[in-house]
Amino acid sequence: MQVVQTQTGLKSDTIEEGIKNGRYLMVNVLGDTMEPTFRHGDIVFVDTEKRNCSGGGIFHFTGMGSNIARAIQIAGDRVELYREHPAYQTIKMSKSEFDSMLVGKVVAHLKVLA
Repeated sequence: MQVVQTQTGLKSDTIEEGIKNGRYLMVNVLGDTMEPTFRHGDIVFVDTEKRNCSGGGIFHFTGMGSNIARAIQIAGDRVELYREHPAYQTIKMSKSEFDSMLVGKVVAHLKVLA
């Protein structure tokens, strides 16, 4: 197995410090809902202090079977979760429901190559 860093907006020492102080979480991607961007087994770094979904982005959340989705806020109190894989439908929910499951925003990504 080979690990290659493919996307990061952060310096490695910033990520390391953030993991030590609990700001950043390392999360294994589960499932194929975000292919081709993320594949099962890839690792994402989640900033638990970035919890605002206005303007969109890729977020880590709990409680829906898959743990990563692209979220776009729309029309006031509604949020749509887009999965990149075409086999999965968009999920619509209230902002308060999304906020209750939200862990943080994905800020870096390690792609695991077999």
